Amino acid sequence: MSLHTTPIDTSMPRSMAVALDTLPRRRFEVGAELVSPGRIDQALWWIDSGLVRLYSLGTDGLSRNHDFHGPGEWICGGLVFRDGRLCCESAALGVQAIKPTVAARVPLDWCEQHRRESPEISDWVAEELMELSSRRLQREMALLQTSAEQRYLELLRDRPDLARALAQHQIASWLGITPVALSRIRRRLKSTSPRSV
Repeated sequence: MSLHTTPIDTSMPRSMAVALDTLPRRRFEVGAELVSPGRIDQALWWIDSGLVRLYSLGTDGLSRNHDFHGPGEWICGGLVFRDGRLCCESAALGVQAIKPTVAARVPLDWCEQHRRESPEISDWVAEELMELSSRRLQREMALLQTSAEQRYLELLRDRPDLARALAQHQIASWLGITPVALSRIRRRLKSTSPRSV
């Protein structure tokens, strides 16, 4: 079976799936970095299989998880846009495989070429990038407006497969708490509703 197996979701134009399938795939073992934190990249990544985390490094040297992405999803740390304009230069995030992962690096000039050639692809890519941006904004709002316990319950409700796939320290980092604090939350929830954790 070919390594080029771009999943076709219901919204992706067929022409985009075919175009993505022409890009070389790379395999990443657990711990390998697709993008190093603080590095601006002129590309997006398309995840075929596996699981990656979007993370940053604090001044204390500890990494903090911002999000997780799996098959059929885009991911990027920081980007250089047209005319050399930068997005998130001082806060570019890292992308690291936390499960064995197969992904395609999608250069921005490749996206731009296909955007010019196909209005269908142009509209779809724009929607995907807006969704990616919206997801990050929602994440920021959740950190400010909800408790760690609420965020954990939302993870269990909205992304149960992800919750089962992640190690507890990865979930704790994503919640912005220590693994010990997560253990306390899990014990408390288990005592009130054993099925919820």
